[in-house]
Formats: sequence, C-alpha cells, structure tokens
Amino acid sequence: MSDPLEPHPHSAPDPEPERETDAQTELAQLHSELEQARARLAESETAFQRLERRQQIDSALAQQGALDLEAGRLLTEAAIDQMEEPDLRIAVADLQRTRPWLFRQAHALADARAPEPDLPPQDPAANAALRAAETGDRRDLLAYLRLKRRA
Repeated sequence: MSDPLEPHPHSAPDPEPERETDAQTELAQLHSELEQARARLAESETAFQRLERRQQIDSALAQQGALDLEAGRLLTEAAIDQMEEPDLRIAVADLQRTRPWLFRQAHALADARAPEPDLPPQDPAANAALRAAETGDRRDLLAYLRLKRRA
C-alpha cells in the first residue's frame, strides 16, 4: 500500500502558489481602488470647501449691499488668495473702500427710506402733468388733458 501523505504520481500540481498569485493580484487591485477612492474623496473635500467659501463670500457681500455679487466674489477671492492670513471681513472692507461702485451707497439707502417732504397742495392739472411725464402712460396723459380742459 502507498503512503497517504506522499503525492500521487498522477495527482494535480499543488494549487497553493496559484492561490497566492490570485490573492496578490486581488490585493493589488484593492489597493488601486482604495487610492482612487482617496483621490475622489480629496476632490470632493476641495469642491466642498470652495462652495462653502463661495457661500461665505456671497453672504458677506450681500450684507454689505453689493450690487454685483459675481464681480464682488471674484475680486474678494483674488484678495483672499493673496493674503498671508486670509480674512474675509478685511477683504470685503477693502473691496468696499477701493471699489465703492460695487456697493449700494449709504446715502442712497437713507434717501430711499426718508419720508417724502410735505409739499404744498398744487394745481391738480400740474400734478396730472407730472404723473403723465413720469409714467408715460396714455391714461395719465388723458387724465391731464381732461383736467386742463376743465380749468
């Protein structure tokens, strides 16, 4: 009888080296997939940080009354990129000082909120003429012409 521990002369080759090669290939593939996932994660984090920074800039510009958020954002981002220690408040304040036309002026806001001065009563025809000139509406023009004809 033959020894059960000896390989049979007609038996298949040892599958151990083949399994080891398959495991190494699979491990290399998993490492590659892991590196790709890490790269995608880093890209996602960078995109998120850019969006968060954009939102903060837009919010700061809106609070200061920016008329053109896109231009203000581009200029603010450029200023922040050149700062040693980025500070959004300083960048927006500097933008307000150097490019005031990008922001609503404080006196314009005050004028808009100021109550209308009390005007002495005027001729109704004169008021209708002013209204027609301001609106350019035919109905206002006809109202003015009727009042003028009656006077």
